[in-house]
Formats: sequence, C-alpha cells, structure tokens
Amino acid sequence: MKRIILSAAVVASLAFGGCKNKNADNPVPVPTGKATITGLATVDLDLNQAGRQGSVPAGTKVTVILSTEDLVLNPSGGVTYADKAYDTTIGADGRYSIEVDAVDKPFTVSVRGGDFEANRVPAGGGAAVRVKFSVSATDVTVYKGGSFIQDLAY
Repeated sequence: MKRIILSAAVVASLAFGGCKNKNADNPVPVPTGKATITGLATVDLDLNQAGRQGSVPAGTKVTVILSTEDLVLNPSGGVTYADKAYDTTIGADGRYSIEVDAVDKPFTVSVRGGDFEANRVPAGGGAAVRVKFSVSATDVTVYKGGSFIQDLAY
C-alpha cells in the first residue's frame, strides 16, 4: 500500500512539474480604456513681436503614437510589438483633442504635430517670407481615464 501511495505522489509531482505557464508565450491583453490628450498649437508669425501671435492653420495633422506592448499585461521579450497611430486635426481655434487606448498603468506616448507653410514677417521688418514650420515630437505619460494637456509651439 505504501508503494502505491508513494508511486502516485511521484507521478503527480512529475505531472504538475511539467506544466508550463502559457502566459509567458501568449501575452494577455489588458482591458483598455481611453486617455484624452488636448492642446493648443501656436506659431510665431511676426519676429518683431514678442511671443506667438498666431494659431496653426486648421486641418494641420496631429498624430499620437504608442507601442502596443504597453497595452498587454505580460509582454514577451521575444515578440516585436507594433506601434499604433491615432490622428486628429487642429481646429480653426488652434486646438486639438484626441483619445487613445490606455490602461491603468502609466506609459509614454509620442505627440507629433504636422508640418505646414505660412508667411512670416522677418526680424527688422520687411516683406513676409514663406516659411515651413515644424515642431519636435513630445512624449506624454498617459493612463486610462486621464486627461492630459500638451500644447504645440511651432
């Protein structure tokens, strides 16, 4: 009888010891919600005046990029995760607003404003000159349910 019980214990330990955590191979998506990023995009159109006097033209594109790795519970080191892009445009008032997928844990997204051309009055006066304006990408830390402000200064 002792032999049977001992044999059963050995077989059970081998069976349970051979189990593998499938979550290590199959990342589990986390239930997502939304985060909202808003901002005001301004531009310096007259170098003879202090500060930014103008709004970025309506329709200028704003893109937010995040890594889908940030949206899974247990990312796997052997997996290449795609980036996900969200687009919106700047309104006539120079403002934009965009919702992106987000989880409870804070993570970083990249906010990128599109390029545009406009006339700028040079320092010292003179006729306005056509100039291409661009803005550097900015990182913003977001989380589910949060509202974040990221202004764009061209």
